[in-house]
Amino acid sequence: LDEHVRLRALLARMRRTADGLHAGVAPDLAVLRGIDAELAGLLLPHQRAEEAATFPELARRLGGADPLAAMTRMHEAIAELVGRYGALVGGLGTAPASDAERRELRRLLHVMEAVIALHLAAEEDLVSRAEDLPAR
Repeated sequence: LDEHVRLRALLARMRRTADGLHAGVAPDLAVLRGIDAELAGLLLPHQRAEEAATFPELARRLGGADPLAAMTRMHEAIAELVGRYGALVGGLGTAPASDAERRELRRLLHVMEAVIALHLAAEEDLVSRAEDLPAR
């Protein structure tokens, strides 16, 4: 959960960047690449660690057939969005981004920010509920 604080700071940067793109501000390639690097270097490893360690423990505590299926599916969707964003940012050259590229960057940043924020809140809720249950 400590990493969630860092992830929320990343989400705030993503929102500011997307809002800037909406306001017509030319995208700063260094900022876009920095977001991409943090998604790949912080978010995706965080998700893999959860899949390996946190989710199995939560599943044991919560019980049921597959209590974390939706969370795992969200990880997959987030990873796909991160891949799309990385490919788009990686394809930007030194020429200014086209209108279509700016729209897609803005869309991806907003979608990722919303989905990741929802996912973090859901994880925190599951962890809170599981802490109140005995280990099975």
